[in-house]
Amino acid sequence: RMLLLRVDGGDLQLLASVDGQSTPIGHVPVDDPDLLSTVLARLDAEAADVPRWLLVDASQVLRRNLVLPASAESRLRDVLTHEVARQTPFALDQVVFESRLLSRDIVGKQIHVELVVLPLAHLQALLAAVGPMAADLAGIDVRVADGTRLGVNLLPSRSRGARMDRAARLNLMLAGGIAVLLFFAMWLALENRRVA
Repeated sequence: RMLLLRVDGGDLQLLASVDGQSTPIGHVPVDDPDLLSTVLARLDAEAADVPRWLLVDASQVLRRNLVLPASAESRLRDVLTHEVARQTPFALDQVVFESRLLSRDIVGKQIHVELVVLPLAHLQALLAAVGPMAADLAGIDVRVADGTRLGVNLLPSRSRGARMDRAARLNLMLAGGIAVLLFFAMWLALENRRVA
């Protein structure tokens, strides 16, 4: 399950994605920060454990297909760091990028990779448009023409996983409680043996 957010003109569309099928939930105007905060509070109360992804249209990113040596696969991020300046009109510090492995050519010892680049200025404009919801994003993906997702995460890594969902927090508390009970049971067994 995912909650997909998409900026469309002056509206923020909300879509529920279950097993890859997206269903529209509603939309709110992006120029009303109070309403966005209200929607965020309701989402936190009713669906805090559902990851939230922002979708960008394919027209907003640059996509390049590259053929690289198979040996580059283990250090693909480093290799593509050098390719960004060669394949796009942007410098590395002006973009965020991600890659998808399309195929492997075992005979030719090559890999086919798609480089997906989003200008940083456009990313910042999108995050500003979603306002308070930007802090809880699990990722940013690309929506292709048929409405499906490309399967990349363009959210900078320092911003990923910033929030701990309720299920993870509950599991952590339960694990801590079990550890305390186990320690107490062992101490009680040792104390009973000492008394005996």
